[in-house]
Amino acid sequence: MITEKVAYLANVLTIACADGRLSRREEGILHVIAESIGASEADIEEAKSLLMRGDYRLIPLKVTAERLQNIEDMVMVAMADGSLSGHETTPIESFTDALGLTQKEMDSIVTRAQQRLRNKEFQAAPRRTIRRRGPTPTQAPRYHPKAPKPPPTPPQPPAVPPVPPRARQPSPPKPPPLPLVPPKPPEVPKPPAMPKSYRQQPAERARPSRERQRKPRTKKAKKRQLLPAPPPTPPVQAERPRPERKPREEVRSVERKPVFVPPSTGIVVAFAGIASDALQIALREAASASKTGQYETTTTAWHYAVWPTAEIRLAARCALAAAALANHIVYVDGKQQNWDETFGFCRCALARMGADSSDGYCFGCDDEFLNIWGCRQARMDWSDSADWFTLGSFEGSDGFAFDKNAIWNMLQANLAKVQHCPFLDTARMKVALENLPDRIKARGRWRFREAQGDAKNAQTRTVNESIQGSVFSYETLVDGVAPSGDYDALRLISRTTKAIAGKPLAAACLKRGAGMW
Repeated sequence: MITEKVAYLANVLTIACADGRLSRREEGILHVIAESIGASEADIEEAKSLLMRGDYRLIPLKVTAERLQNIEDMVMVAMADGSLSGHETTPIESFTDALGLTQKEMDSIVTRAQQRLRNKEFQAAPRRTIRRRGPTPTQAPRYHPKAPKPPPTPPQPPAVPPVPPRARQPSPPKPPPLPLVPPKPPEVPKPPAMPKSYRQQPAERARPSRERQRKPRTKKAKKRQLLPAPPPTPPVQAERPRPERKPREEVRSVERKPVFVPPSTGIVVAFAGIASDALQIALREAASASKTGQYETTTTAWHYAVWPTAEIRLAARCALAAAALANHIVYVDGKQQNWDETFGFCRCALARMGADSSDGYCFGCDDEFLNIWGCRQARMDWSDSADWFTLGSFEGSDGFAFDKNAIWNMLQANLAKVQHCPFLDTARMKVALENLPDRIKARGRWRFREAQGDAKNAQTRTVNESIQGSVFSYETLVDGVAPSGDYDALRLISRTTKAIAGKPLAAACLKRGAGMW
């Protein structure tokens, strides 16, 4: 339970943190306020934890004087940082309007809050400013008035006269600047021309004489000797003949394993997994199929079972066990289908088989809400929170017309995952939609439904509500209509079943309507 002190501090904290931050000055003022009302640090932490939840709203205090003082403290902490933002003023205005304060009272509260901010106790609260540490060169150090006085400054010795500066010595001459362009290297004399005897035929140059080999090497020859020798040229190898490759189609035809081809009609459940209880149950349920077998892929051994389309209830039993295995596939009429969309009805169908009344189970007779469509998986219950009651348009001040095309489209979209259910009766749903009234008056067993969330077609209507014999009228946003009970739903179910089967649904199937038939 929230105490008065915690609510007091939580209200002040809500305004202080309305702009998304809590300054040091605002936190200091909060501690001064907490001391003035006798609150502890634990109360401050509890108030902060209330704000951290994200759903806290301003709570008015019980005593009128404390309530006005709390509003004054909220105004003071809003003006603590020197500026007022819309995030801080909006909650205060809404809070004071709900309490019924006049503008004159608010002006006096703001004036008192401004005067309190000038007091010493609130001026001492830390501000969010950065001060320079220590005194400035032209300012003497300041001390707190309650602090002990500093010791007296000892006398300083007499100042020593300054020493005259020495005469400036001439600096040595600077060396000449280096040239920006490096000097050209000295020219190297060209080597002497080669003797004419060197210019011989290629055959003669291949075998020079001994005299020529004994001649001293020239500078050009030495320079060539210092350069690294070029890498040897690798010998050219003759291309090896490539082996003939077989055509790609021929290789695939050899490596390909036989693939399972499902039959063109019927339901096929294929499953694979390690040895477990689920695998044994799936194999036991697959024994009821008209055809069973096995096939292998590159890594897995598969089991499969085939049932006629009309026996999908038997296939569903095997599918429930196969769903617990790692690999499971379903084929319908030779095409692979989504597992959840094909067997999304399995658990619901098995529950129907074990119910006391199979027909009443589909209408939700043993559930919290009924449905007039005869299918629980439609998710279109007969309740004031059902979205299909908003599909339509308003007429006049108390009328509402249903859009039956939009209701049918929603019904088909919700039943996509259970379209293979053997108990699904689309014809009965069309009759139920035809028996639904085209227009409804918001009176008696029908009323307007208050808008939930961001309703696009919401309109303002006058709603009459009866509480303990008294009728209260108020205006609110509404987005559709809602039934006040199950009477109309039971009548629609009875009329629909009578039109399809020739007789109304038995009272034993609909326990809620036992007194209607």
